[in-house]
Amino acid sequence: MPIDQLLAHLQEPSMHEIARFWAKARNGRRFPAWRDIDPVELAPHLPILWAWRWDKAEQTFIGRLAGETIIDAMGPGFRGGRLQDYFAGRNAMTFMQRYRRVLEQPAIMANRGFVFSLIGGTGIGERVALPLAEDGENPDGVFGGTIYRITGNRLARDRITVPDERESVEFFSV
Repeated sequence: MPIDQLLAHLQEPSMHEIARFWAKARNGRRFPAWRDIDPVELAPHLPILWAWRWDKAEQTFIGRLAGETIIDAMGPGFRGGRLQDYFAGRNAMTFMQRYRRVLEQPAIMANRGFVFSLIGGTGIGERVALPLAEDGENPDGVFGGTIYRITGNRLARDRITVPDERESVEFFSV
């Protein structure tokens, strides 16, 4: 997939920069590895970055990185936590399905609108989820960023069980 197709879809400048970084980090491989994610180069975006690694034995994602803005919106317990525990009561299965599709298709996921509506938040924004692969070929992690603006006085920590149709989700095959 040409990165231009994704960039044409993304609206937020931060999401553009994260996607461009990912494309550059591939360095001739199909996917970059976790070790290719350079925090110095991504410094302006660290607060909105997050990453999950796939635990094949447990068949789940394990939290690897969550920036301050993500933790402020979502709450503590991300790093080292299992996705289904971290998002318990907040549409964990929807997140699991989306991120597994990023690995299995493989694909890049971009969504915008009420990006925290799945977990009860009232912020609008944009998210990009990009596959990572230690061997450069077989995805084993998801790296991305989420930018949002709170539109009410609610943080995204409340329980909710129904996805919100005001959020659009697109997958781009890679």
